[in-house]
Amino acid sequence: MKKLLLTLGLAFAAQAACATEWSDPYLDRVRDLDTATLERLHAQRDMPATVQLAYEMMAERRFDRGYELIGMAADANVPAAQYLLGTWLWYCLGGCRDKQRAIELFERAVQAGHPVAHERLADIYNRDTKFAKKDDARAYALYLAGAKHGFVSSMASVAIKLCAGEGVGKDVKAGRAWADLAQKDQPAKLSYEDFGC
Repeated sequence: MKKLLLTLGLAFAAQAACATEWSDPYLDRVRDLDTATLERLHAQRDMPATVQLAYEMMAERRFDRGYELIGMAADANVPAAQYLLGTWLWYCLGGCRDKQRAIELFERAVQAGHPVAHERLADIYNRDTKFAKKDDARAYALYLAGAKHGFVSSMASVAIKLCAGEGVGKDVKAGRAWADLAQKDQPAKLSYEDFGC
């Protein structure tokens, strides 16, 4: 139970900081454009503009339009769109829920190298659900990829899995090293025992 609470606490803290921790470079060129400009670029089949416009439509609670736009970009194999659409479907943003399709989209985004999709998919494989069987080895590999991209919650999950030997050989020394990395810039430090080390 303690391990679960630690993982959840770090995950929530990391997700809250995600906007400052990582911002998708695919959207850098269009992030600050106004809606009219995004609409014009979308009409010219500019995929980064389409993804950003979809994001803005969802923020404005124009869910039908947001899903239409993000679906176009996901179908065009844009990893950022696959990740976003997967997230929206998994968490039922705008009333749509399709967890099986969300997993498929996360898998496609992971295959394309989208860094945040690794962590999201790892969270799914880290527990048993009716949509995916628990797979500690797969979850560990995905968390490790997220950790290597610098995601704090993935680092904490790697530490926990190494210390417990879940999905990987037990290695307390390596687990402690990942625990130290996960807490490097955190104001409150946890003990190795909190990570199961």
